[in-house]
Amino acid sequence: LVDGEHACGSEALSSELRDGLGFADGWMMSDWWAVHSSDAARGGVDQNMPGNDGWFDLYRLGGASGESDSRPHGLVGQMAERVVRGALAADAYDAMPCHVGCDCGPLMMDGVSTSAEHRALARRAAASSVVLLKNEGVLPLQRDPPAGRLRIALLGSACAAPSAWQSRAAREDWAAGDYYTVGGSGRVFFPGDASLLAGLEAAGYDVALHPVDRSSDAEAAMRGFDVAIACGGGVTQES
Repeated sequence: LVDGEHACGSEALSSELRDGLGFADGWMMSDWWAVHSSDAARGGVDQNMPGNDGWFDLYRLGGASGESDSRPHGLVGQMAERVVRGALAADAYDAMPCHVGCDCGPLMMDGVSTSAEHRALARRAAASSVVLLKNEGVLPLQRDPPAGRLRIALLGSACAAPSAWQSRAAREDWAAGDYYTVGGSGRVFFPGDASLLAGLEAAGYDVALHPVDRSSDAEAAMRGFDVAIACGGGVTQES
């Protein structure tokens, strides 16, 4: 959710993409079953996948837009125009860079389609999704406070869990997920170490990892440290 609104169809994200990142001529497609109402069309989604939930049925889109038909300059016409324009721009009707099910793997797995602007938007979206329940002066962490260098204990194996990208078998299994990536048709890998341990070490913090997953072991492991961070997580993937 972004400000209480589903991200797929959020006008805040759509305006960032179309106005902030200059994506005005591109079309937006949902992940499978990520649309939760016909209002997502007005929020910027042009294509609802896989489409069998009925949210983008023509009669419903007419209700979402206040129209009773699919006039070229109406909501449905604009959605269709963006989809067709994008396909034409990519030579989708003429060029065949690969054959689905045969040799499309390298294009899907090794393609790099991000940029500095995309990363900045992703960071803002992630930060807006974080809920801080309580902070008694611990955050933000200081690398070198007046009392001396801060020592941080990371508790739990999830603090240094490897990415599925590091496993060839996981890379080739499209449904495989991990703590950092949802497995399935919308999977996007980060080809590096995305763990909390790696991030804190790269930022210059004095960190000690204790990959213990029992509370009794964690209590003993955190003794002598200034800050303790416990890590936990779950994996979501398509079957």
